[in-house]
Amino acid sequence: YGVLIYPIFFIIALQDVYYSWRRVLEGNKDVGTMCILQLFVDMTGFFYTIELADLTLLKEDSQSLLEEKIYKAPFEICDIMDRTFVVNFNKFWHQAIVKQWKELLLENDWFNKSVMFAVVLANSDCDECVMVGSFIGAHLLPNLCSARSHLLNDLEKGSWWRRNQSTSSLQKKQNYIDQICQTLIPDIKHGLQFASVADIIMDQIFETILAFPQLIVLEYGQLDLIGEGLQFKNRKAVSKVLQCLKILMVDAFHSGAKETVALYILRRETQLTCIMDAYKKTESKILHLFLDALGVVGNVLLSEETAEKIVLKMFGTDQAVINAAIDLHGIYCASIHPPAEVETNALAAILEAFERYAYPLASFN
Repeated sequence: YGVLIYPIFFIIALQDVYYSWRRVLEGNKDVGTMCILQLFVDMTGFFYTIELADLTLLKEDSQSLLEEKIYKAPFEICDIMDRTFVVNFNKFWHQAIVKQWKELLLENDWFNKSVMFAVVLANSDCDECVMVGSFIGAHLLPNLCSARSHLLNDLEKGSWWRRNQSTSSLQKKQNYIDQICQTLIPDIKHGLQFASVADIIMDQIFETILAFPQLIVLEYGQLDLIGEGLQFKNRKAVSKVLQCLKILMVDAFHSGAKETVALYILRRETQLTCIMDAYKKTESKILHLFLDALGVVGNVLLSEETAEKIVLKMFGTDQAVINAAIDLHGIYCASIHPPAEVETNALAAILEAFERYAYPLASFN
């Protein structure tokens, strides 16, 4: 059954797959767990069949499971990015984690082993395994956050389920979800170095942070999760990061999260400025991020180097970029000069930049 669950995703209804697996799990927990682990192995492209003894090996010596068993099996590249599979994979975990969240919090040995194996894969020295482990983690995270939200809603409502649970028991359940989420987050980042899975992982990160900004940004302190998309030369990932930061800066989100995002943007000013120079289409987005951030935390100054690069943007042809650069230059000058001297110094800085960069370039042309 475990070997078949991957191709079955393409053939029959997802719910049929889930409930077939659920019946196996209820009949024999070990066999049900092995089905999930087998799915993960199949996704890596290794033709290895999970054995009962591997459940123990996973806990005691996971490295041996990889090196002595899985890596030695025949290998063939597996396309886990097939759209149908990606959609169904996410739906499966939504069913298992979100819709069955109460059961998951009561009986979770199979899930613990699934998470453990995903973490082992994401931290392995095999590229295919790292990609799969990160891919799995990126799909587990938003569903776990949703389950946590359901748990907190039940706590607030004082439901029947709530009244039959002790406070300490409920706190343990919340802590359990928090622990798994914070275990998965560092490993999700590993997959961003691979172009083949970076886009879908960034999409999952993007959706998770926007759906749960207070949890991810404030409680977990993991805004860096999205910033990882800036580390690699992937234009799409960079674009998604900028879009996510822009959305997080709007008024609709938690004020504390907004301030955290603003400080994050300003701390990353050097990196963002380099990206702006490398990808011309990002100029307007990044300059407006600086404007938004300074509007929230106006006591933070841009560096002199960044301020000079912003002045240069005034000599372009994109009016939105020019206007943003003018506004930022005015804010910078107002922060370092007395009010009576702002205009003079602002104009002097523009003239100096023109003489040093724009005029020589025009003469050369």
